[in-house]
Amino acid sequence: MRIQTHREEHGVALLVAVVLLLMVSAIGIAALQSAQDEASGAGRARRKVMTLYAADSALEVVENQLDPGQSQYPNQSALNNNAFMQDQWDGMTSVRTGTSDNPLPQSVEFVGQSTASMEGQQLNVNAPGSFSNAIYRTGVVATDQTGGVVELQAQYRVLAGATSYR
Repeated sequence: MRIQTHREEHGVALLVAVVLLLMVSAIGIAALQSAQDEASGAGRARRKVMTLYAADSALEVVENQLDPGQSQYPNQSALNNNAFMQDQWDGMTSVRTGTSDNPLPQSVEFVGQSTASMEGQQLNVNAPGSFSNAIYRTGVVATDQTGGVVELQAQYRVLAGATSYR
């Protein structure tokens, strides 16, 4: 009669340990990838907000150009600044007046005159000449260092005396 002996199964423990190690490694790699995706998404959101702020600030620059208190004639020149805003990581945001479909800066557009009164406006009876509103329109395009673009448009009504403009 033969006696059967069981084979040694020491190799199975090593196989189980390797499989478990691979599974834990895969979970760790997936967690790292997810964290990297979140960080990159946060960076994109931060750049988008910064680009929006740069475009809004550029509209304020245009508004100051059109201020009749600055000069007799409003400054309608184009705005073109390649280093308008810089973030803490030295990322630059450029701005220009115009539209995103035209890469060249465009001057502020004079739309026309309007004599319609604006709410809250007061007429100074002792002032010479009549008053009207000059209407200007512009767009501003802000571009961040990765090529992200924000485009804003604005229209301004500037109070003007009849003798102030041509």
